Amino acid sequence: MRDAGMNQPPIADVVFEFPANGLDLATTVAPVAWGQGRWPSVDWIGGEFVQVRRLGESGELGLIRTLQPDQATLVVSGFAEPEEAADWMTRSLGWRRTPPVIDDPVVAEAMRAFPGLRPYAHGSLHQGLLTVIIGQGVTVQAGAVMERRVAEIHSTGLEFGGRRFLPFPSAEQLAETPVERLRATGLTWRRAEGIVKVARHVADGDVPDDQAAHADPEGVARRLIALPMIGPWSAAAALLWGIGSDDAHVSGDVALLRAARREYDRPELTLKTLDSLAEAWRPARAWAARALWLRLLGPAPITSEPRAFGPRSDK
Repeated sequence: MRDAGMNQPPIADVVFEFPANGLDLATTVAPVAWGQGRWPSVDWIGGEFVQVRRLGESGELGLIRTLQPDQATLVVSGFAEPEEAADWMTRSLGWRRTPPVIDDPVVAEAMRAFPGLRPYAHGSLHQGLLTVIIGQGVTVQAGAVMERRVAEIHSTGLEFGGRRFLPFPSAEQLAETPVERLRATGLTWRRAEGIVKVARHVADGDVPDDQAAHADPEGVARRLIALPMIGPWSAAAALLWGIGSDDAHVSGDVALLRAARREYDRPELTLKTLDSLAEAWRPARAWAARALWLRLLGPAPITSEPRAFGPRSDK
């Protein structure tokens, strides 16, 4: 069933203001900007992070809008209560997270270059798991396009800021999607079948939840590898992008190899030697990867002055 689309998003009368706690929005949500407007459910528009979400069981859609008018402040709209907004910021922006100390001098320098970096994530291991299958073996931009095509099967979305936002399908929706329909998006048969099978495992409760993944990420990674289409890279990426796990290491990641070759000035580095090098980043290999990716690809660009929307409620 497709979600109920809307011509215009509901705009909340009240937005909530929070202390930034050292978080820099443009640095943290840089992966959104790397998609160059192709991600279905999120975008970086000038200096504002925008995300579509479902509002309860009705299928109605709304937007979360986040901006940083100054270094010390974050402003968020799209929630009825400040506690709900704070929970979303914690899960998706790493708002309450503290950057670790990493002894490796190259990574330490990269971390110092981006003190406002926090672990951006989907806020859900299950979504992270399903999105990494879609994006396996392709560039960030190509993965974003494929994810959008899959989302278009299940929602008409809503318009905002000159583009259409589409929520990522639920596991239940994907589990019931004909493989042929997924294949029509450009996915291979094997990948389309894998998405449906993994979605069914998620919908049936066979895949660990976020709480279990936070408590035992290595144990959960081993369980994820037993699923169709999930290898070590995919399991680590699901933990990294799903829940912002600290030490998930995306072994085999080509972009991370490019970044490491550049930062360490070691063009001879291979994926195998990168894995050995990454041992020095423990127990924060995911943080190290984010910092190195940022050195390679850069923060989200701010192309307009930060703006305010609606009356604020301090928190």
